Amino acid sequence: MLHSTFYIKRLPVFTAIVPRTGFTLIEILITMSIMSILLAIGLPSMRDFIVKTRLNGNVNQFITAAMLARTEAIKRGRSVVLCPSVNAEFDQTAGCIATAMSTVTGGGPSRDGYEWSKGWIVVVPKAKDDKPVLLRQAALGHNTIVNGGRREIKYDGMGRPGASFTSLLFRDGEFDRTVCISASGRMRITKGTAC
Repeated sequence: MLHSTFYIKRLPVFTAIVPRTGFTLIEILITMSIMSILLAIGLPSMRDFIVKTRLNGNVNQFITAAMLARTEAIKRGRSVVLCPSVNAEFDQTAGCIATAMSTVTGGGPSRDGYEWSKGWIVVVPKAKDDKPVLLRQAALGHNTIVNGGRREIKYDGMGRPGASFTSLLFRDGEFDRTVCISASGRMRITKGTAC
């Protein structure tokens, strides 16, 4: 018997080039520089966006309350009042406050009129049912100031605001919105302080 020997020829082993993982210091510094520039540009506009959104939300809450008061006055055929109130969200017996003069400008009554930023309620005066309060609005944020020329908006049975209530000014920082109310009870919002 012949014994055969097989020789296996070894082929050279090729090693693959493995890319390095990670970042160099230069790449990290360039990325950080670009991110800081973008943040410096974007943060002020983001803050303005947040303030404007909060202000528009507060204005929309007021308009919702005013529309509810007007609708209920027409539905009931009698007066419904929207007025400022303190602690409306906590005190179930909270009513309209007669002394809601603005004290924002240094402790005394302001020429801006009545302060509405502590909250408001929609109430049916002298209601026969047990629940004359239809809506309670909590105090607005600490930066929001709301001033109106009158202490209440009283819608008659036809849905018209009495006592020529014309506007309510919402201010949050440098941004203003004014809710203008016509003699027929329709509302519109303007940027700034003028109707």
